[in-house]
Amino acid sequence: MVNIQTADIMSDYFSTYSRNVRVVAWILRFIHNISNVNKLRGNLVYEEFKKAENLVFKSMQLRSFQDEKFLAKMQAFKDEEGLLRIRTKLVDSDEKEDFKFPVLLPANDVVVKLIREEHKKAMHAGSYILLARLRENFWIIKAKKTVGNGNCLRNDLYRRRGKSLSDVFRVNRVSSPLRSLVLCLLSPFLYPSATAAIHDYHR
Repeated sequence: MVNIQTADIMSDYFSTYSRNVRVVAWILRFIHNISNVNKLRGNLVYEEFKKAENLVFKSMQLRSFQDEKFLAKMQAFKDEEGLLRIRTKLVDSDEKEDFKFPVLLPANDVVVKLIREEHKKAMHAGSYILLARLRENFWIIKAKKTVGNGNCLRNDLYRRRGKSLSDVFRVNRVSSPLRSLVLCLLSPFLYPSATAAIHDYHR
């Protein structure tokens, strides 16, 4: 019987969050197949992805949250799967369970990759929208700063080419939040080659 320890999971080898989770899921399937008569075949299913993701979360939590005083201050507790969650003030509300008890996550490279994927799913929405989407399931330490690190990389891409997006779109006089939203939402249309370039940048 092969046993895998949470602390043994290293989930930051690959460039994207989903790829890291997928590799962990395949590792878990391999362990299952060499330990059981009934083998799992075919493509990975949702339950396998979820189990792998939870293991990635627990690994990050084990490495990042050892201070019992901090956890007590955050009103953190472990759920039935061993995940650290935050008990918010919305306990008695009608919101979904993940919103009332979000998963506690550190501000590390894996979480930044998670944020980048969520940013793409949100069609490169601004930071406030992205924070709201993430808050539906997670409680990220230093969330605003971490979201900034995982936010749209187009400005960095253009700076490398000697031209900023603000110059391209001529929105220097627009307020900062609105400018960020404009840059994120309109750049694929105003500068069509950006999409391919950003894809190469993330590979």
